[in-house]
Amino acid sequence: QGFLISHTGESRIRALVPGIGRDVARGISMLHADIRRQTASAAARSIAAAAKTSADELLVERIALGDRLAMEALFARHRTPVYRWLVRFVNDAALAEDLLSEVFLDVWRQAGRFEGRSTVSTWLLSIARYKALAARRRRTDAELDELVEATVADTSDDPETALATKPRNEALRQ
Repeated sequence: QGFLISHTGESRIRALVPGIGRDVARGISMLHADIRRQTASAAARSIAAAAKTSADELLVERIALGDRLAMEALFARHRTPVYRWLVRFVNDAALAEDLLSEVFLDVWRQAGRFEGRSTVSTWLLSIARYKALAARRRRTDAELDELVEATVADTSDDPETALATKPRNEALRQ
């Protein structure tokens, strides 16, 4: 059937453009058929995305009413992409797991505040981003690399200065 459509398109193209070669007309016809298939496929993906978004929004509405099953469904659907994003952002798998829990705890607590101005996945990632940035600010165990270490000024006295000020410090203590 694809050959028939392609062949029919080829005849039409040759009729519209006198002097065009058969191979060129066949190529153009095949290209048009491929574009039609891609357009149909893109439309199907858009419909599927709209259905998923609608389903996510319904889940958030049900979560706002206290539906635990809806929360489990939303968590099952979005935990992997949110977790992977968090791991890339904080570069620590254990911290990413903790933040993932915090994200979905916030979803449970604040589902009623979801306004639908964005998709649910965008809303989840914005919560995750806020949590990850806060975790980065709190992080005190970050290791110093040589570049950062070189920029930190050493305010302590060198050994000679310490010996020179020792008598004065002893006098002040008395």
